[in-house]
Amino acid sequence: MEGISYNDKINLVSLYGNIDSQDNSLYINYKVTTAYNISCETEISVYGQGYSGNPFGLSLDGNNVALITEGGKVIPDITYRFNSDVSDVATINNRTGVITLKTASSSKTTTATITVKLTNGNTLTSGTINIYFAWRAPELGNFVYADGTYSSAYMPSKTLMGLIFAIKKTSATEGTAYIVGKEYLDP
Repeated sequence: MEGISYNDKINLVSLYGNIDSQDNSLYINYKVTTAYNISCETEISVYGQGYSGNPFGLSLDGNNVALITEGGKVIPDITYRFNSDVSDVATINNRTGVITLKTASSSKTTTATITVKLTNGNTLTSGTINIYFAWRAPELGNFVYADGTYSSAYMPSKTLMGLIFAIKKTSATEGTAYIVGKEYLDP
């Protein structure tokens, strides 16, 4: 099999287990590509009591993420962590990146870091990811995605719809963001 992407590998692992182990009857021989960069959201707003999800949009430029077995399940060796204690507001699952909110909204903020272990023994660490536990308005130049989210940095793991080119605020919490479709953007 020719090279596969990081996302392909994660999908195959979720279906077939440790595809890197020759002991697995579903072992896959593929071209390994070394990851040098982590791509993920840099500004994340999570809000609404009971919210639970992984908002990071993690992607790698290679497929050599290491695999581990935890709780009888094969998973990528990735660690997510908050860089300060916000346990009264939210928790983060250090293996899945799922953030669960305990309150509807808070003025507290934190930063997060993602660490990825690679099969060659090296690790990649994300830059600082700002986490806000309240709704944040979109800004000019934000990328807009099909899932309704927006970000200041392009996320290749999401389906891009366009860019915000104008904003009309009607109050501090209401307004309209105008989007130019991706088909009208210069490559």
